[in-house]
Amino acid sequence: MTAAVSPLAGDGGFKDLECDEPCTAICFTGEDSVLLAGLVDGSVCTWRTSSENLLWKGAFQEQTHASVRVVVGGPRRRLAALGFSDGALALVDVEACCYPWNMRLPRRRARDSVTAAAFLSHDGSGAADDAQVLVCGTDHGRLHFIDVRLSESSNPVVSVHKQEDYISDICTAGFEQPREGTACCLLSASGDGTLAIYDCRMGSEGQRVVRRALSTASNDELLTVAMFDNCRQVVCGTQRGFVDVIQWGKWDQLAYRLRIHPTTVNTVVSLDARLALTGADDGVIRVVPVVPQPTAEVLGENFEGMPVEALALNASRERLASCGHSDVIRVWHIAKHLNTVARDGCAHSRGHPMACECRGSDSECSGSISSPEDHGASARIEAPRVSKKRRRKHEHVPSSDAFFGDLL
Repeated sequence: MTAAVSPLAGDGGFKDLECDEPCTAICFTGEDSVLLAGLVDGSVCTWRTSSENLLWKGAFQEQTHASVRVVVGGPRRRLAALGFSDGALALVDVEACCYPWNMRLPRRRARDSVTAAAFLSHDGSGAADDAQVLVCGTDHGRLHFIDVRLSESSNPVVSVHKQEDYISDICTAGFEQPREGTACCLLSASGDGTLAIYDCRMGSEGQRVVRRALSTASNDELLTVAMFDNCRQVVCGTQRGFVDVIQWGKWDQLAYRLRIHPTTVNTVVSLDARLALTGADDGVIRVVPVVPQPTAEVLGENFEGMPVEALALNASRERLASCGHSDVIRVWHIAKHLNTVARDGCAHSRGHPMACECRGSDSECSGSISSPEDHGASARIEAPRVSKKRRRKHEHVPSSDAFFGDLL
């Protein structure tokens, strides 16, 4: 599928890295140009994107044929975490080319794959060196808190089950300087349309997890979640192609809902306080300002227009990698193209313009535009709709440690 407007990256704005098997997950780790990719056959490979050199390829579980579902860059630059379709977890050292730690999640059902993961700051300070807790979401809506310093017999240190469907994405404040009151917060998006907010602190007796809020189930699956504007805004991508924007603390009320994508929004990456990079099923990567009147720019397309399943941005925010449904990873050098967006501004860019009108509260927004003929997409802001379906109540699974028995 070819965009009618000129993509920001243009011709030659990317490099293609070819793997032996279809790529399922990606992240930048180690040096700023080193890309780690998880493959469907359970192996991983590392690339130096600046020179397109394959540095290393190795398999952790050749005998099980489990695929890599999640790849997360660790707080220490040389380490990354892997999550597999059979519930296994592992740390990979990209410099030593080895797996220094691994375990398998407790399986209460026949199939409980790792579907999302994120590292959590150990003491809420946001310091990278303190992050030893890996949070994993599964196919059946559970969150497991794993202390990677401990063995499998001592993990998980906490498990919670407050969402009915699979955990699609997990987001934390990261390891920069988080806003006060958000450093210990964790957000989990689920296929049941809910967003759960947890307060995760390390106390004298171990990790303590308390659910702050659980949003009302929407009428759409939430597939990805990201924080913006120093945790003042939360952005979710949905199955029907919406981008939902929520103000921090107002979890049951949408600030506004953007309809820019004609198909499912699979991934959202925070570029800065106001710009999001999105990947959708139409294979297009867009730069979307997180404002009520955005103009979305088309950065480019994934390999052969295949659906974009994952995006990864390096620490310097100069390179973006995309993958999905193929054995090719496309790496974009985006710094110079995004300077165009910053210079021109939202109101004068040449992508998908949007006119909207807001009345009253933040959630009362409506508007429409003429859709660009390239993707057949409408772009509008819609008032949120509250789902009337009722969620089933799940019985809490207590931790083996008595300290966690009285927690949510």
